[in-house]
Amino acid sequence: MRISIRWTDSEAQAVLAAIDEGAAPELAPDVAASIRAAPTARPTDAGPVVVLDLDFQDGQRLKAWCDARRERATEDEPNDLWTRIVARVNEAVQPFAPAKEPGGGAERPRPTT
Repeated sequence: MRISIRWTDSEAQAVLAAIDEGAAPELAPDVAASIRAAPTARPTDAGPVVVLDLDFQDGQRLKAWCDARRERATEDEPNDLWTRIVARVNEAVQPFAPAKEPGGGAERPRPTT
């Protein structure tokens, strides 16, 4: 299953800068390579947009990394840029996440009798 993440050019540049910085947490090298290989921003009515296509697992790894980067960026004060970056990744990943039962874990098949 594939997901598409749409970042503004400035959001994509911030992610690339964070990857190149190499500070902890480090993004998985294969996911970082996919981001580096993403096409350049294309013009839209809302401004330049970078579209990143990833498989679901890589999207989840990117989501965890972006969450951690946002936490680091907001230690001293709120960081709107990283909040938007995380929101865009969440938009792409959430629709494909496994359904949860009210009690917790992922939905399990019901036993047949």
